[in-house]
Amino acid sequence: MLPSSSPLLHTLQMKIKIPYEDQAFPDSAYSELIDTINSLYLPVLTTIDLSVNLVPDDLWDYFCGKDLTFLPRTNFTALLTTHPHLVHLTLSALGTEIKEDLGFLPRLISFQGPFRDAAVICARQRQLQKLIITPSNDCADFFPTFHPLPLPNHPSLTKLCLLAVDSLGSPMKMTELSPNSFACLISSFPNLAHLDACINKPVTKYRNALISLTQLQNLRLQQYTEHFLAPPNWPACLVFPATNYIKEIDTLLPSLTQLTDVEICILADIHPASAAYVSDTGSESDSYCDEWYYDRMDSAPDIQLEYFFSVIRPVSGAQVVLDLTRVMDSYS
Repeated sequence: MLPSSSPLLHTLQMKIKIPYEDQAFPDSAYSELIDTINSLYLPVLTTIDLSVNLVPDDLWDYFCGKDLTFLPRTNFTALLTTHPHLVHLTLSALGTEIKEDLGFLPRLISFQGPFRDAAVICARQRQLQKLIITPSNDCADFFPTFHPLPLPNHPSLTKLCLLAVDSLGSPMKMTELSPNSFACLISSFPNLAHLDACINKPVTKYRNALISLTQLQNLRLQQYTEHFLAPPNWPACLVFPATNYIKEIDTLLPSLTQLTDVEICILADIHPASAAYVSDTGSESDSYCDEWYYDRMDSAPDIQLEYFFSVIRPVSGAQVVLDLTRVMDSYS
């Protein structure tokens, strides 16, 4: 009813969650819905935010050792083709791929979606201002990584996010963006003012790539780590002291003269050895560690620690100041 009830609708957001149990997915359960969405025509539509996600009862049991070729494909190409005036697009639907002949690409200002689609968009149009790259929404979502490939150069892009979140928007822990992959990706965007990225090494390992972004004003880095905590009830701020990050950020300041704000988000899990778990034989149980490892895959981190820093620039030289600390943990 939308075309008749809301002919001037300019923003369409649909989040479709499909329950899944231990059976092959019934295509008939959603084909009529997909056909209906594809038949929509809203003449002034400029923004589409569309996602389709499976919601299995047990995420690990669902993924472990299974052939994922049967995952439902959801092709919304018809919907995209009939709306040539789009300027903002968010897409997460297995089976829908951006094609270079789509009419809205020259107008697109912002895009959020998987790397393969971002590559097509960057190759086609030159006015993109905001790009959010997410892991592919197939099985790679469970072990999210980012392709270490350069994209076409985009001097107009000022905001880049290399985002690792699940279908509910929560941070994903098992994300890897190595220093080489990081450097390769951001080399295409020399004029970034805002960067939000996931890393898995100390900030200094990414220094060479970061200092090339001379226009950078706001920097947010999310880092996942497994940390041995002893004793296990230590405050997170002592395990990951802010002074360490201040020293790392200090090394960036001589090159990043526009930098004003830095946020560091640390996601961490407690290794079972730190909880002093021992088996009946008096040693740590390997099977317990394996069970712990798999349990960590689809659970919230034991620690989520956020530091918010400001950069002040008095006459004597730039300094990093801690403004705010925010901690969420499940063990204290």
